[in-house]
Amino acid sequence: MRDFAVAQGVPANAIALDTHSLTTRDSALNAGALLQNSLPPWVLVTSDYHSRRAWKAFQKAGLNMQTHPAPDAGKRMNSLAARWTVFIDLTRETVKYAWYRLRGWI
Repeated sequence: MRDFAVAQGVPANAIALDTHSLTTRDSALNAGALLQNSLPPWVLVTSDYHSRRAWKAFQKAGLNMQTHPAPDAGKRMNSLAARWTVFIDLTRETVKYAWYRLRGWI
């Protein structure tokens, strides 16, 4: 996504990458350190089906992010062959969302 954003004209020094987090919650908790020297607005780019949980996790971590959902599941739904994997992804995301709610992470 970084390379795509740069190709679209976003200055490379305006992009903060988290290369250490393994989960959405990790990303939300670690983003504060990445963004400490930059001013909002901050934009969180993630897949369309993941954007709600990510946005809520970042809010819970005290970061007011603008969310830009990248077309993923919505785009893949146009292919009959890909619909099963989309269903699996959406089901997995629903379970993760419920887990994050139960843990109080969103």
